[in-house]
Amino acid sequence: MSTRSSGRRRRVRPKRFATVAALLATVAVLSPSTLLVPAASAQSYPGYVFSHYVTSASTTAAYDEGCALADDPSTPHDVVVILDFGPAARQTGGTTTYGALIWDANRTYKTTTQIRDIARQFGRGYYLCANSPFTSQLRVAIGVSSDSTIFAGPHGTAWGNMVDDVQSWYVTNHYSSQVTAAGAADIELGFNATYTMAKAWGDAFSAASNGFYYNFGDAAGCSLTSSNNAACNNGWNQQQIWTVSWGVAAAGAIPEIYSTTVRSTPNGGKNTNANALEWQMISLYGVLHQGGRQLIYAGSLTQNKACAQRSCTGGTNATPANGWTYLYNALNDDTRTDQSVLWASDIMWGY
Repeated sequence: MSTRSSGRRRRVRPKRFATVAALLATVAVLSPSTLLVPAASAQSYPGYVFSHYVTSASTTAAYDEGCALADDPSTPHDVVVILDFGPAARQTGGTTTYGALIWDANRTYKTTTQIRDIARQFGRGYYLCANSPFTSQLRVAIGVSSDSTIFAGPHGTAWGNMVDDVQSWYVTNHYSSQVTAAGAADIELGFNATYTMAKAWGDAFSAASNGFYYNFGDAAGCSLTSSNNAACNNGWNQQQIWTVSWGVAAAGAIPEIYSTTVRSTPNGGKNTNANALEWQMISLYGVLHQGGRQLIYAGSLTQNKACAQRSCTGGTNATPANGWTYLYNALNDDTRTDQSVLWASDIMWGY
C-alpha cells in the first residue's frame, strides 16, 4: 500500500523509448480479453493498494501519490488504482462540457480535460519513480459515479474519449511500458442512473474508446443462491448487472466486497460474504444463460480505509485481504465460475 509523501523529488532513471513491440503490448493490455485469466486452485492473496475518492484537482498531488505508490516497497508488482472523480456531470451554456463533481467540500465541477490532466500526472509519477528493473505495472482506472442523471450516452462518449487521450499521452511520453489507462464506473443499484442509462453509458464508452472500463459498483439485493436472472434491488436483475459488467463490449468488473459478516461457501465451506456470493451467482448466470460467458473479475474493492476516515454503515469495512479472499473463495467454490482474481484495492478519501 502507499502513503502520501509530499515534496518527493523526481528520480533520475534511464530514458527509454517506445518500440513497435512495446506499442503492440500496450494495445493488448487495453483489450478486455486480457482480463481472462486461468483458474488457480491455490492462488495467494496478491496484496493491495489504495484507490482514491479524488478530493483535489491538484496535478502535483496526483504526481506525488503516483510516485509514492511506485517507490513503496510494499506495493505489489502489478496493481490497479481507481481514481473516483465523483458523480457524472455536465456544464451547459455556450459549449457543453462533460466531467464530474469531485469529492471536495464544495463538490466542484471538473471537466474531462481537467480530470485527464490529473490522471496523466498520477501515471507519470508512478513511471518516473519506479525502481529497477522497471517492470512493475499500474492500471490507472479513471472512475465516475452513476449517482447522476447525466450518467448516460453522451457522458460515456466524453469519458471514453478522455480515457483514450490519457492512454495516448502515456504512449507518446514512453510511459506505457509500465502505465496504462482504463475507465471505471461506480454503478450502484441505489444510484440515480437506471439500467437503461448505464447500458447507454457503457455502449457509448465502448464506441468511443479503444480501451475498457471496470464496473466497481454493487449487486445489492441479488440472489445468493439463484443464477436464473433473479431480481435485485430497485428493479435491476442479474442479466442487467452482467451486461454492464461484462456483456457490454468494453466492460469489466472490480466489484465492491464490503461486508464483514462471514458466511460459508455452499460446497467447500470456506469463508465468504453475501457480496461475493451475489457476484458469483451473476458470473454463473453468464455461464448458464449467456452462452457460457462467465463473468471474469479483475479484482476486489473494499472500503476499510475510507471507513476509518469517515463513518460507514455498520459492517461494511471488510479488510482488503478479507474482501479479496471472500470473492476468490465464492468464485472457486464452483468449477463453472472458478478463476484467478488479479488485484485487490481498498478505497480511501483523498491521497
